[in-house]
Amino acid sequence: MRPAIVRKVRLLDRAIWLFLQGCLAAFAVLCVSFAIALSSAVSGPYSMDVTFDLLPASVEFNQVDWSQADDDQGIRCSDETRVVNDGFSWVRCHFVANEINDAKEYLHRQGMQTGDVYRNIRIRPVNGGYGFYVTSVVVVAVLITLLMRFFGWRLSSELKLIRDLGWRALAVLVAPTALCMVLAWLIFWGGGVEASQLTVQSLSPSDRVSMMVAAILIAPVLEELLYRGLVFDLLQRANGAVPACMVGTGLFVISHGAMEFWDSGTPRLVTLGVASVCLYLIRVRFGSLILCIGAHAVFNAVVVLAWLSASG
Repeated sequence: MRPAIVRKVRLLDRAIWLFLQGCLAAFAVLCVSFAIALSSAVSGPYSMDVTFDLLPASVEFNQVDWSQADDDQGIRCSDETRVVNDGFSWVRCHFVANEINDAKEYLHRQGMQTGDVYRNIRIRPVNGGYGFYVTSVVVVAVLITLLMRFFGWRLSSELKLIRDLGWRALAVLVAPTALCMVLAWLIFWGGGVEASQLTVQSLSPSDRVSMMVAAILIAPVLEELLYRGLVFDLLQRANGAVPACMVGTGLFVISHGAMEFWDSGTPRLVTLGVASVCLYLIRVRFGSLILCIGAHAVFNAVVVLAWLSASG
């Protein structure tokens, strides 16, 4: 057989093998996503209290015949204009649903046009939020077991690496966030792209704590063990680091775009992709999942704190 044909056959064989392993990695991501979604389903819908702003062209609260309003979802609303007292019109709704948009659609049916500002939000799972935390702990335990059993991951080696790096470990933790901040500035401000107009004001203290725990602690541990851990090791062993990073980044971006309830948009997905590549570079250069988790936590902390600060 000619050498050129042999090379093509080998390339085809590698491509097929990468595709099959990529499907296995995608299946692992789906399993984790399904477990988290199942925990949310067990927790039931959310009991929400949200204050919406009303646009100037909207029907006023006292102009609606609430006795004739359809309240099949048990939505109860009250006029909050005097409570907020900022010169604008506000309406507060209590409802049980999976999304805030359910209440917005209800108000629209009454002729009330809402803006993109939410105040005094309180969101509580009807059956409690413990299912999410328990499921996250179980998933993390399973991922660590798989990494230790099949890929030789050891916590002691990770800690030794961090001790050897010393202060340089801090630079590794901050680098992805710094790069993504520069990229975000170039895309959103330098490039003239408008950021999301959705703003949230006066989030309750308990909801702020829950958001920070989920974003800064749970998400980095779970996602890094999955993407930079299991997915990377599964693909890298037979295909090399570059294909593993490319497939892993694709899965990371797609899963975030599918799970988030707001419109991710191309600029946001590009930023997520760059952040993922930076985290994979840390894994390739240092072989450390703890550094990946730390860098991811720093990135999420900056994003969440900036969002909470802007939201008031």
